[in-house]
Amino acid sequence: MEVKNKTRTNLYRELEKKPELLAFLKSDKPLSLLFELLTNELPSERSIFYQTLYAGIGNTPVYELQLPNNNKLHIKLENENAGGENHYSRYWLIHLALAEAFEIIVPYKSKIIEVTSGSSGIALSYATKALGYDLTMIVPNKLPAGRIKPMEDAGTTIIKVDGYIDVCISKLKEV
Repeated sequence: MEVKNKTRTNLYRELEKKPELLAFLKSDKPLSLLFELLTNELPSERSIFYQTLYAGIGNTPVYELQLPNNNKLHIKLENENAGGENHYSRYWLIHLALAEAFEIIVPYKSKIIEVTSGSSGIALSYATKALGYDLTMIVPNKLPAGRIKPMEDAGTTIIKVDGYIDVCISKLKEV
């Protein structure tokens, strides 16, 4: 158990102090309700701002395809998601809201450094730009320009490294 606690993130350790939040996150309730639970942790204008941002990605269109065997296939059109055009937007907004609520990060003061190979970094770039965080992203040098440009357009500082994610993580530890 001690080894596990040493490897847990600051955010998870803070969540352990709030069992109602941890229970909510482990439940099947809609994540959009989290912001209401954070009203005591976040200033009301920040909570409302997070809710507004999340609403922009929470209603991603779903396409229904009728299959020959009378089954239906539902396809979520994440390319029409305004918060980064991928499913990571949901994750990052929740993660940032919790980190901000527990004062692990502070808007317009905290610098965030992360590793990505693309989609997750794009979503985080859009989220941090909207929320007032300075973001540096460590990426593999071979990452296509189409994945780097949206991050740069969102104001993210890019550090390129030779190699793949393992080298990015080593660089993260160095930085």
